[in-house]
Amino acid sequence: MESIEKENTVFGESSQCRRSFFYESEQISTLNKTDEDSTEIESCRIEEAMCCHIHSILNSIYEEPIISIVDTEKIGENAGRRFITYKIRMKNLEVRRRYSEFESLRKSLSRLFPTLIVPPIPEKHSMYLTVSLSSVNKDGNFIIQRKRMLQVFLNRCAFHPILKRSHVFHCFLNEDIPWSQVLESPPISLLPQNILMAPPLNPCSPINSNIYQCLPIPPSTAKLSNIHNRDEIQFVEIERKIKDLQQFIGNDLVKINKSIMKHYEDLAYNFSELGAAYNILSISEIGELASGIERFGLANDLNCQSNHELVKNLDSVLSEPLKEFMQFHEVARSRLKYRYQKVLQYEIIVNILNQNKNILDALERSEMEAQKIESSLARLNNSESNLSTLNSDDLNEHEQTKQIIPTFIEKITGAVKGMIDVDSTTRKKNIEKIYEKISQLENALKITKKDANIVGQAIIEEFERFHGFIRKDYCELMINIGKCYIEWAKKNVKIWEDAKCLI
Repeated sequence: MESIEKENTVFGESSQCRRSFFYESEQISTLNKTDEDSTEIESCRIEEAMCCHIHSILNSIYEEPIISIVDTEKIGENAGRRFITYKIRMKNLEVRRRYSEFESLRKSLSRLFPTLIVPPIPEKHSMYLTVSLSSVNKDGNFIIQRKRMLQVFLNRCAFHPILKRSHVFHCFLNEDIPWSQVLESPPISLLPQNILMAPPLNPCSPINSNIYQCLPIPPSTAKLSNIHNRDEIQFVEIERKIKDLQQFIGNDLVKINKSIMKHYEDLAYNFSELGAAYNILSISEIGELASGIERFGLANDLNCQSNHELVKNLDSVLSEPLKEFMQFHEVARSRLKYRYQKVLQYEIIVNILNQNKNILDALERSEMEAQKIESSLARLNNSESNLSTLNSDDLNEHEQTKQIIPTFIEKITGAVKGMIDVDSTTRKKNIEKIYEKISQLENALKITKKDANIVGQAIIEEFERFHGFIRKDYCELMINIGKCYIEWAKKNVKIWEDAKCLI
């Protein structure tokens, strides 16, 4: 049991170690987290009043699954194209949605809640098929698989503590509301083109929208300058462990699982061939021997069917969940990338602010120098004008000074012409513009710093929840695999026991 507990831990650590790992990252931060940030996150998580009847239904049911996809139907459009709709049922409510609407729902939820790990949906193309079942039509099997996984997606949303309160999700389950209308209405219509230009907990909020619209978007190649602080080291470690687990599932579990399922398919084919051979042999015999050989061939045929059923069941309880786990971990990494970009955004604004402060210092120094020079020139001009008021005796005494002053003024004026060729009004306007820009940058700095703190804490909380249900799903996965093999083994034992009695 101890080894199983260790293997089922998402980050390769015990639950106690994992919690201390996360909590330690909140205690020390280069961005100086505050209690106000935690309070703001909690205020956004408080359950609000029921917004509609679907919200009340979701809150009144606590057992999975509460949402079922009970049927599929192919529908043709005017242009001759055909698509599949899925009939969704929740209690006595029913609504039909097509795959593209599921896709837009998930995309909308991801943009509305950028710190949450929104459940994945099956891939769009039929290349998703995990195994080729010879006894089942590929298209039919693909639709069945997609129907199951879309149902899982809806139920995961319905049991998510935050997503289940989203009115967008409620509208998706409401047959009276056209989905195209939902996509063109608030809150989705209020989302910015880039989610980095919006508050992380409420991207549709108009508060500080003028500041968010001016925030820089970090280039895809941008790197953090301070990657050695404790926060960044721990988040990098979390991402590394998620990536390692994702690769382990994809390169090891999925690969080996496909090989095993192919083996059972080949075995089913061999049983089928063997059954046919014994049936042919029974024709050439008579009496009890012919009957016994025929019964033996039938047992092989039944074994073939049993193996096909095993492959089909394993595809449902093993291949599909493993595929979903891989998608889940990819979504988790995208949330970490979002946090990384928010911190980058903060660093970029710090750099721009420092650059503008340096420019302001240079302008103010230039202004002070220009004012000193203008003051000195004004005093010199006053001195020259005072010479004209002197009497004749004084003029002889100051004759030499009178000749030097104009030359001196010309030299000074030429030397500083480049500094004072812009009038005082223009210089002051330039300084005022820089002051205004610095003020805007300081406001942006305050907001991005707070956002980076909030995003980090919110993602940690979401990863705690994610870790809990993934561990639960891994346990259920192993139990379901065991049940499949037990049922398959019991069926095979019964087949051969019945054959033995008849022979």
